[in-house]
Amino acid sequence: MKRLFFVLIIIFLASGCSQNNSIFDLPKNQGVSSDRLDRIDSYINKAIKENHIPGAVALIRRNNKIIYNKAFGYSDVENKIMYLTDDIFRIGSMTKAVTSLAVLMLWEEGKFNLDDPIEKYIPD
Repeated sequence: MKRLFFVLIIIFLASGCSQNNSIFDLPKNQGVSSDRLDRIDSYINKAIKENHIPGAVALIRRNNKIIYNKAFGYSDVENKIMYLTDDIFRIGSMTKAVTSLAVLMLWEEGKFNLDDPIEKYIPD
């Protein structure tokens, strides 16, 4: 069986990150819908059930407060070792994820439109 690892990118919904990771808050106190967070659970559980991934860990932080932190599935399926929220992952390349996030931030600020021709920014 081909083993796939799935890591939900840690999403920083607000600027600035403190050194203190032990600050937790309820999603509703930070203006985040619990129903929307439940979609993450459904998506990951479906991927595990359909054997696309053995497990995942997800964390969302907003206004320097952790509002969502869950582990799903197995880090070692054969030995039935469950993922923990503080497991460490080896990430081979984050270039595309970081670049995509930067582009989305620029788009949100209205710096460009998705329908703009590429020649507008890269003339050659």
